[in-house]
Amino acid sequence: MIHIPQGQQFSSTAVQANLQATINGAATTCIVDSTSGFPAVPFSVVADPGQANQEVWDVTLVTGLTLTITRAVDGTTAQTHSIGAKIVHVGIGRDFREYRSHVDASQSNDVSGHAVHGLGVGSAVVGTLDAQTLSNKTLTTPVVNGTGGLLTLPAGPTTLVGRNTTDTLTNKTLTSPVLTGPTTDTLTATGEIVADDFSATGLTGATVASRTAGATAGGPPTTGSFLLGDTVVDTVNGITWICITAGSPGTWRPSGMAVINEQVLGSAAASVSFSSIPQYFKHLKLIISASCSDAVNEEDLSLQINGVSTASYASRWVQIGPNSSTITGQTPGLSTKGVIGPCAGSSNGGPFGNIEVTFPNYSVTVAGGRTWLWQGGVVAGSTLWETEQGAGNLSVTGAMTSLVLTTANASNFITGSTFTLLGIG
Repeated sequence: MIHIPQGQQFSSTAVQANLQATINGAATTCIVDSTSGFPAVPFSVVADPGQANQEVWDVTLVTGLTLTITRAVDGTTAQTHSIGAKIVHVGIGRDFREYRSHVDASQSNDVSGHAVHGLGVGSAVVGTLDAQTLSNKTLTTPVVNGTGGLLTLPAGPTTLVGRNTTDTLTNKTLTSPVLTGPTTDTLTATGEIVADDFSATGLTGATVASRTAGATAGGPPTTGSFLLGDTVVDTVNGITWICITAGSPGTWRPSGMAVINEQVLGSAAASVSFSSIPQYFKHLKLIISASCSDAVNEEDLSLQINGVSTASYASRWVQIGPNSSTITGQTPGLSTKGVIGPCAGSSNGGPFGNIEVTFPNYSVTVAGGRTWLWQGGVVAGSTLWETEQGAGNLSVTGAMTSLVLTTANASNFITGSTFTLLGIG
């Protein structure tokens, strides 16, 4: 079946033209004496209208007075046309049949063979007042009106959700939901909302609003605006920061002590270092469980802060041991290292000494130098035991950014010794 060429054009002002040269039945171009009023291509003309050799052409190109033509259109036969033959632009039977079929058709590829509005095979035009079954449709922001209609849902245990009914929802993703109504509902572990368990402004006894505001890669937020009660997860230190004063970025406090760094020796080491200590905590705590390779009963551990190795350290401590009938106090004076407590030597089987050291206000400049406090002890049977506590000072006043630990006699820490640096407040 021949259909109207796509974009078929018509004109009511086209004048009759005449051939300027004879053409045979195979020619695909011809020359006329006028194209006045002819429409844009494609359009139809009749050669020798009303004559025995009448033939319909589709004109596909007009170049000056030359027409490019498709021959034998709409059931006519290619003929020879002599010089002077009439060429007339008309509407032909095909044009009217095509439009009539289009109007009458209700589907694509129906019995008429004509498609409707570019629909796919088997598709039907949807009428606003017609009863029809719709398939393979995605409804974006649909509004369902009326009270007596039914919506057919996919096969399976699927239930239509009512606006004012009590429903259980599963496998649903809510994008930017807004919860209205009573503020005493809760989302339980099973996904069910129950009463008296949740409030956007807090429940009785906990009425300060709180938000989970995201996460940081170490420390509290340093930019942005936050409200009192906001919480932020610290993915580096494994704690939560809580905003205690609203602002940009506000004042923050950690939910507890955070492990800044922990080192467990897999082999003997002469020293242990902590560098690039973050400055957003208030205090530091160092916990040590260690033994050394020195062939003595025990020896004290030493530290250097911020790489200072000059005679800038002073320490004072008291100790109780098996050879001491009384508590002994000692003040070594200025030295190149600070003292932080006892560590057992290998001559006693390498028992681990345990020491805790606190560095107050480590991240700020302090007058009179930086101080630390320690307490510790070591026990090995009845002949080696000792407890110590003391304090140390470094005359440098700046913030503490690094720490190096060694033994007093430069022996090695043995395998399995553990050093943990924590941030507080």
